[in-house]
Amino acid sequence: MSNWKVHVIVGYLVALLGYFLGALFGIFAHSEKNMLVFLPFVFIIAQLPDIDSPNSLIHTFFIGIGGVFIMFLLLFSIVYSNYLYLFIVILVVIFMFLLTLLKHRNKMHTILTGIFILSPILILSWKFYILSLLVYISHLVIDKDIKIW
Repeated sequence: MSNWKVHVIVGYLVALLGYFLGALFGIFAHSEKNMLVFLPFVFIIAQLPDIDSPNSLIHTFFIGIGGVFIMFLLLFSIVYSNYLYLFIVILVVIFMFLLTLLKHRNKMHTILTGIFILSPILILSWKFYILSLLVYISHLVIDKDIKIW
């Protein structure tokens, strides 16, 4: 099993290669500044299939950030009397609970899960969605664990 550093390095290589090939064929503009914004997300996306492993860096990151996020949203829901914040808290808690139920290299290590989890990126750009999906799949290839579902 590869460590998170290998997944991140390969993820960056896949993202940059995909971007430069896209620029070569006219999919990306050569001065695409959004790529600079996208690059930090590659760090997360490259590790995303391992979020179900309690020993992974991404799992620790999301549990820590999720806990802080929950506290802030609860505070906002009390201060502003807004139930939307409370609804988001409930969704985050459900997601964090589901993470504890998942076995490592089960559903998170599938292409369909990557398609579903990364789909919000489609709102921003289909081009970066494809790059994100390639980075996600690169993780599965490195782990030699490619499953559709």
